[in-house]
Amino acid sequence: TESKFPTMEPTTSQPTMSPVVPMRANIVTTLRNVPDREMTVREVEKYVEIMTTFLRRHTESSMTLDGIDWWHGQLTQVDAKEGTVAEGAEGDEEGEDGDDEKEQEEAEEQSPQVARGANRRQLQKNKRPPATPQVVAMDITLILRISISTLPIEMLGNMAKVAIEENEEELLALLREQQAFYTFFKSADGVACKVIEEVTNPPTLSPITAAEAA
Repeated sequence: TESKFPTMEPTTSQPTMSPVVPMRANIVTTLRNVPDREMTVREVEKYVEIMTTFLRRHTESSMTLDGIDWWHGQLTQVDAKEGTVAEGAEGDEEGEDGDDEKEQEEAEEQSPQVARGANRRQLQKNKRPPATPQVVAMDITLILRISISTLPIEMLGNMAKVAIEENEEELLALLREQQAFYTFFKSADGVACKVIEEVTNPPTLSPITAAEAA
C-alpha cells in the first residue's frame, strides 16, 4: 500500500563514520642505574603517566598521542654513566703500579733481555683500557597509540626516540621528582630509547608451550 503522507527524508539510517583505528609504534626505553628489583604496580603506572605527558609535550606538532600501553619490563646490565669509576678500581690500579715498579727494579738487576721483556709487559698494561663498571638497568617495552599524525607511520617511533634523546635530562628530572613515593626512580641517571617493529611475548619464569604462547 502507498503511504498517505510523503516522507521528507529517507527512512533508512544515516551513514556513519568508520571508527578511527589508532596507529601504533613500539619502543624500548632503557632506564639506567635502578634498583635490582621489578617495578611495583604503582611505579609502572607512574612511569607510563610521566612518559605520556612528556611525549605529548614534545611530539604534539607532529602527532596526537592517545595513550601508552606498558608491555613489559626486564632487568639487564649496561655500562655505567661516562666518568663513573668502578668500585675498588683506583686501589687496584695503585697496587698494580707498585707491583710493576718492583718487577722493573728486579729486571734491571738481571740481564738486559729480562729488562726488555719487563718493559714490553709494562707497555701492554699501559695500553689496556680501564674497565667500565656495569650497573642495573631496566628495558621497558611500550606501545604508543597515535590517532593523528603528519608523519608516515614508520616514522612515529623515531619521533618518540628523538624526543627522549634530545630531552633526556628533562625526563630524568620528572622521574626523580617522584622519588619520595616511587623509589625505583631515585638514582636513575640515564634514559635510552630504541624503536622495534613488533613486541615479543614478555619473558616468563618457566617455559611455556606453543599453545600458551598463541
